[in-house]
Amino acid sequence: MSEEKANQTVNSNESADILYGDTENQDSNDAQDEAQKAEKPQGLGSSIKKDGEQKEDEEKSEDDSEKEEQDKEEDNKEKELFGKPKQYDYSEIIPEGMELNQESTVKFNELATELNLSQVGANRVMELAIQHTQQVQAKITDTYKQELEGKKAEYQKILKDDKDIGGAKLQETLETANLAYDKFASNEIKDILAQTGLDNHPGIVKVFHELGKHMQNDNIHTGSAPNEKKGIAEIFYGNTTKK
Repeated sequence: MSEEKANQTVNSNESADILYGDTENQDSNDAQDEAQKAEKPQGLGSSIKKDGEQKEDEEKSEDDSEKEEQDKEEDNKEKELFGKPKQYDYSEIIPEGMELNQESTVKFNELATELNLSQVGANRVMELAIQHTQQVQAKITDTYKQELEGKKAEYQKILKDDKDIGGAKLQETLETANLAYDKFASNEIKDILAQTGLDNHPGIVKVFHELGKHMQNDNIHTGSAPNEKKGIAEIFYGNTTKK
């Protein structure tokens, strides 16, 4: 029985070889043919790629190069922005005339240390903070200037409309007031009054106008005039030494 079964198996394999050929040898032969075909010259111009294929390869090469450059840039940025120094120093980026608030700077340094920022990274954040501060200060200054100009215009209008020294009397009033203003007001006082608009304030003008009238009457004692002339305080407040 065993010999008969073995003979049947052999006969079956032979029948398969007859019908399909020797598949093992065939596979080996196919692999050799493929290898020879790959090594065999393909003819003139066979290695030249078609336009579409070449363009696709070039674009892929460019994309790979760009990605590689981007990766390098990101690595360089990371190295540049991170890695805390022993001590942060912002002297190179602080605008001339500006001083950093010590308490705020300490808190900022603590945050920069926690984030592991390098000096370059901390500088960039600090520059943004400085720019924001400057913008806020500029806005405050502009608002103050607008309000001040409004006040000056208001003082001028009140002065012109004043029933005692304004209107038709204004020119004469100012001439008389400026006699005392030039005599008694220092340059510092003049600057302050001009900057604040108080040089047009009716109250200020009236004070110097009164002084100017006494000067015209030669009735103010300034130290070099005769003793019988009145001092400035006495003109406005009376003789405080009398009982």
